[in-house]
Amino acid sequence: TKNSQQRKIFYDGTYWWCVYFKSTDTTRMYYAYSSTPAGPWIELNVLLPTGCTQDGGSIDLYFMPSTMVVIVTYRFTIGTANGFRYLRGNISGATITWSANTPYIISFSGAASDEYQNYITLNSSNKVWNACSDNSGNPYTMYSDNALSTSFLDSSANGAGTTFNVATIGATGAYRYRSFMADTGSNTMLIVINET
Repeated sequence: TKNSQQRKIFYDGTYWWCVYFKSTDTTRMYYAYSSTPAGPWIELNVLLPTGCTQDGGSIDLYFMPSTMVVIVTYRFTIGTANGFRYLRGNISGATITWSANTPYIISFSGAASDEYQNYITLNSSNKVWNACSDNSGNPYTMYSDNALSTSFLDSSANGAGTTFNVATIGATGAYRYRSFMADTGSNTMLIVINET
């Protein structure tokens, strides 16, 4: 994989799943499943939107056991545009049916950097919250209009190329998100930022 820390693993009650990218193939997201952590693991992949390549430096996911839905956020590049997109997957047995090519969470212009991470969680209303940094390291916090579900597709348009609502934008400076936690019961978020 491009970055070893970018293997995201979750257990759905029957299968273990691992989601990741490969530096040898920037046009697909890879995922594998196994009935035991020791394997064997069966690898699959899903093609990203036309013209879209993954940056590989940032991937996160949230799995909702009650609906067997997983949402994966990743860093992308299309021409001179870059930012974050998501894929929503519905799990049935050993199969994940991925959503159609979904819109941006947010997009930026300028040179992309895989130094900046993104983090995803839900609030008490099951709306999706995402924390990330732009190309200059400015921290963003965003949220969806719709709750995560088997038909989740956020429809907000808060600015050009943006589907999630921008809740906060941090002060200009070189920041890197290092962790992102949320207490969904009280809708409290804790974001740990490194300043460079």
